Amino acid sequence: AGMSLAVRQVGGDYLDFISMTDGMTGLCVADVSGKGITAALLMAVVQATIRGQSLVDSSMAERLEVSNRLIHHSTPADKFVTMFYAALDADIHRLRYSNAGHNPPFLIPKKGEARLLESGGPVLGVLPYFKFEESTVNLEVGDLLVIYTDGFSEAINPALEEFGEDRLLEVARGVGDQSAQQILETLSEEVRIFCGAEPQFDDMTIMALRRTS
Repeated sequence: AGMSLAVRQVGGDYLDFISMTDGMTGLCVADVSGKGITAALLMAVVQATIRGQSLVDSSMAERLEVSNRLIHHSTPADKFVTMFYAALDADIHRLRYSNAGHNPPFLIPKKGEARLLESGGPVLGVLPYFKFEESTVNLEVGDLLVIYTDGFSEAINPALEEFGEDRLLEVARGVGDQSAQQILETLSEEVRIFCGAEPQFDDMTIMALRRTS
């Protein structure tokens, strides 16, 4: 499940579930630099680029490498995109991913310590060429993956304190057996309570993935 809240009428965050030609499901969360119309236009370019690359028979890293070149050639020098891009094989409960300078998602196992999904490379659009890395993780029953943009972790309260990644992880650890949709509602409600009436300045996007059986 996923949700995205724009701080203005249009936003620069990107959230997508993609049906891939190999039967896998693509998961993408990205954050475009800037706000408003300019960011939204760049986000549209990013969406078209990623959806096009999702039709290509190549690795996640290779898809990001091509996407990086395309975005670099079609956007101003001062614009960039952070992105977490993954392919889920629901038959064998395996996730292949590459992280382009994005906030590392939390993989929270049913038992044991949480880990950050960091393998990848820099933000997209700054360097014309870069060789990205990718990694694979297996999802066990009860495992939870939380992918988010910094609008969530950097949400501020009236005292100008940030919600923070540690607090986000703590709340995610305590969701019990909630469904992915319920987890999103729990996380967003905790952030809303923390922020109170304080205006926010960044788009807020989050995705949750849980293996239930």
